[in-house]
Amino acid sequence: MDTKSQRDITRKLKVLNYALTHKNVTKTCRHFSIGRATFYRWKMAYLVKGELGLIDSRPCPKNQTFDDSTRIRALKIYEKHTQTNAMDFINYVVEKFPFRIKMIRTDNGHEFQSKFNWHVLDLGMGHA
Repeated sequence: MDTKSQRDITRKLKVLNYALTHKNVTKTCRHFSIGRATFYRWKMAYLVKGELGLIDSRPCPKNQTFDDSTRIRALKIYEKHTQTNAMDFINYVVEKFPFRIKMIRTDNGHEFQSKFNWHVLDLGMGHA
């Protein structure tokens, strides 16, 4: 196990033990500046898988889209949010949707920058 994983486990165990000692999840979350959802995700991962569950108990990044009028939905999970994965996802959506797509709306995150924008334009769509 690498040192980053070991540090991650140690930190999360410290949070879980603090909550166990003080018997107050709200106080624990405030003390360590984490959300309650994160705390309970760590706790469940630890109960199910032990220390190995604490290595990476974050949800996988995912891309999803749906058409406003038909409510058709597409979902694909990736290891990381990158422009390459975002472009792959758009290709997947174009292939799966049974109609032509005119406009893509995104949250303009780091994966939806210039390279992604040019790819969308090359496919004949707008990007907002």
